[in-house]
Amino acid sequence: KNKSEENGKFMTHILSYLERNNITILENETLKKDREIDFTVKLNSNLGDLKFLVKAVNKKSLSEKDIIFAYNKGNMKKLPVILLSNGKISKKTEKYINQNLNGYLIFKNL
Repeated sequence: KNKSEENGKFMTHILSYLERNNITILENETLKKDREIDFTVKLNSNLGDLKFLVKAVNKKSLSEKDIIFAYNKGNMKKLPVILLSNGKISKKTEKYINQNLNGYLIFKNL
């Protein structure tokens, strides 16, 4: 279900971030309007094109549960995950990502 017409402030912010980083959007799905959006994207690399699931979450702080949920969603689609958020993650959650999900999930704060 493509709902790119629901262009809220958060969506606009995410789209400009992806554009600035030369990331091509293949498809997108709005889960919660201006709160949670999933993208399937293509990145150019020296090894060729790489596909990722980009999960954009508009939340003040992300819990370990949010991280695991994003990772599992990527796992179901057999894609590594880039988690974009304007929120913060705790030191404990950051440590969890580095120890357990390194290479499978990348967290980027906007």
